[in-house]
Amino acid sequence: MQKLKQYYEKGVRLTSKWWLELKEDRNLFTFLVFFVLSTGFWFLNALQKEYTTTVEYPVKFTNVPGGYILKDGENKELKLKVKAGGVNILRYHLSTSSDPLTINVSDMKHNSDDENTQFYLISSKYFRSLNGQLSSGLSLLEISPDTLIINLSPLKIKRVPVSANIETHFETQYLQGGKLIINPDSVTLSGDAAIVDSVEEVTTVHTVFNNLKDTLISNISLVNIKGVEMSASTVSVTIPVEPFTESTVLIPIIAQNVPDTFRLKAFPPEITVSFRVSLSRFENIKPDDFLATIHFSNDLLKDKNQRLKVKLEKFPEGLYFMDYSPLFVEYLLERR
Repeated sequence: MQKLKQYYEKGVRLTSKWWLELKEDRNLFTFLVFFVLSTGFWFLNALQKEYTTTVEYPVKFTNVPGGYILKDGENKELKLKVKAGGVNILRYHLSTSSDPLTINVSDMKHNSDDENTQFYLISSKYFRSLNGQLSSGLSLLEISPDTLIINLSPLKIKRVPVSANIETHFETQYLQGGKLIINPDSVTLSGDAAIVDSVEEVTTVHTVFNNLKDTLISNISLVNIKGVEMSASTVSVTIPVEPFTESTVLIPIIAQNVPDTFRLKAFPPEITVSFRVSLSRFENIKPDDFLATIHFSNDLLKDKNQRLKVKLEKFPEGLYFMDYSPLFVEYLLERR
């Protein structure tokens, strides 16, 4: 803010200096005055003349057949060649909006195929209507294109899940205490079948939450999909936050895929699993919720010196920073 103020004050000083120098140089000052006046008179004179120019005019379509949608998802525009004085043309371009030409699709002729339906009409049909809707002083000469064409495609309605594009950062000693909840967890899409069919899910806008230490409920906008309407534009996201504790459990190593004629033992016979878990779930974590395994293979009959990798194949949901050791164990393979 201070730097912006300095730039402003510097600009004022330079402008004042330039203005003082301009007033002292009377010849330059006189030239500029006459230049501005002559330019103004030339502009006013130019506005009195008649010109032929092209303007764009909006079109709105109504009564689209049920089960169909405008393929491009937007209304078209007509290009009108008009004749008018410069003042009227300038006034038209400066106007904020024009009432669109409303066209009833049921009044248009059409061709159909398996993928889309094409409707068309001769633009000159609306010559008198457009000429009456134009601003006073504008005379319509020509409409283009001479044939107005629109393509309709089948309307597709589909329900898809919502996924959260969220980044969370917690205060020390806090973690997410359960599943993130999205409400509603799915939305209904409606639009061009080709677009809707390609959408498998809708995501929230990327959102970052910092320093979380309490359960958070927040409304987050969904990412818009061009040409598709969604039954909801925002969803409510709940992020459960709880204090966490650190814990360890001893899990026995189970040998799998061992033929009946062999016995496979691991040394050591168990692994230590460490993790962080929310306090509310701590009492529910049991060793039976885990499964640590080693696997028999015929290679063990050839190479007696290799170690076996331990795989942690099952563990409860909601554990953070989980680790286990050892990752590899010695083994004993013997015949029964």
